[in-house]
Amino acid sequence: MERATEPQTSSLPSSLPGERRSVGIASQQVREDAPSTLQTLVGLFRREIEQSSEGFRFRLVTLLILVLMVTSAWISSTHYDAEVASHEEALTNYDAELSERRVAELATIRHLAIKPPWKLGFLVEGDQLREPNVYRRSLSPWSEPELVRLQAENPRLYAAEPLDWLFVIRVVLSLAAFILGYDAVCGERQSAILKMCLTYPIARWHVVVAKVAAVWVCLAVPFLIGALSSLFLLSFFSGLRFDAGEWFKIWAVVVLGLWAAFIYSLVALLVSVASRAAARSFAVLAFVWLAAVVVIPAAGGLLVSLVRPLPSAQETAQQMAEIRQTVEIGGPGKWRPKELASSDGFAEERQAASKQNERFEKQERLRREVSKRRFERLQWTRTFGSVLPMVLIEDLAERLVNSGSYRSQSFLEQSWQFYNVLADHTRQLDMADPSSQHIYFIEDFLSDENLDAEAVPRFEFVEPGLGELLERSMTRLLALGSMMVLLLAAVLLLFGRKDVQ
Repeated sequence: MERATEPQTSSLPSSLPGERRSVGIASQQVREDAPSTLQTLVGLFRREIEQSSEGFRFRLVTLLILVLMVTSAWISSTHYDAEVASHEEALTNYDAELSERRVAELATIRHLAIKPPWKLGFLVEGDQLREPNVYRRSLSPWSEPELVRLQAENPRLYAAEPLDWLFVIRVVLSLAAFILGYDAVCGERQSAILKMCLTYPIARWHVVVAKVAAVWVCLAVPFLIGALSSLFLLSFFSGLRFDAGEWFKIWAVVVLGLWAAFIYSLVALLVSVASRAAARSFAVLAFVWLAAVVVIPAAGGLLVSLVRPLPSAQETAQQMAEIRQTVEIGGPGKWRPKELASSDGFAEERQAASKQNERFEKQERLRREVSKRRFERLQWTRTFGSVLPMVLIEDLAERLVNSGSYRSQSFLEQSWQFYNVLADHTRQLDMADPSSQHIYFIEDFLSDENLDAEAVPRFEFVEPGLGELLERSMTRLLALGSMMVLLLAAVLLLFGRKDVQ
């Protein structure tokens, strides 16, 4: 039986752009009868893995991914503990404020709607540590709502870019794929290894599949180890426990990370196939990475801000003043004494209260419209950048986990609904007192009965169900799948027609 020895090639000396990448291509044993497709793919894949994993680049990528993912878990658990403490303190203070009160005082108490601490910050932080997490307002028409951030940031743990798994998926995995795969084809073309490989009875698509799989595995293994290490740290050292819905989100992001690694591998192979020199492939991929991660998202935000501008704070204040001028302002202390007002059945007070409530509702609609336009502009920015896998993956992760603008918008909308429930509860308590004048929501003309603090509704943030998360993510999932299919087809087609000389 004849045996063909593998071509002797030099080992990988460095990770510089111009290096000659040494990858064994032929299977270990070439028989007179052609090997099966599976045997060919296994042999090619084994040699690709051996060559890819023995270089300095793979060790550097692995170390970087592991360190960042474990660090993200530690930082997230620290933030979460601080948020839990401030959350509990705020609720305790609110309960104390409600105790030993009258029903009428429900109109002037600044009621609390607070976003719960974000346990999955290590997955997709989504600016939850910067976005407001408290919405306060009273039922009185003279009180302005307050949207603030309750907990101050720890400057030692603050970063311009949130460090989470999504950062690793978007930035680190893409950069690692480009570093590992920039010379996968063009490097072997320069060293004539590819030409020698194709003299064997091997289909070209076998080579492509083996190379893509090898680069993907070199990314997937460190990412999975980093994910498991992070979860171990969170579970056994930080004491975090996750429910079924949270575990679904965790593994959804893991799958998304593996999917993203495969897409980045295809991009690296596509550029490597199209380039005739490793240095040129490296330069093109570096430009692509910089444009996709930094330039195009920033340009998209700038373009959307020009096309769909938000009103400035000065413009909003001017509109508020115009609304205020349409209603006579009769603040506390300007109402008639009850003895005098009762002579005409509190007619003036009812009319004044109606105008004040009308003015407040108009201003509240304006505030809500500005908030909605802000979230819409964020979505337009994401839509503009969705041609890039990094931006599309970021948006998809936030949809699946319910983080970022989706969580912030949901919190605001639920807060607005909570105050409707609170207003209805206050009306019911007031209507039960026949001695009240029932003028809403003016403290002096509401019930003086003692308030049962335990019966007052409390704000509870409701997380969307898994079905809702998948439904709103479906278009992005289809777009990412289409992108993967097109990239794979482009790599196979280009490599099938490329001159390997």
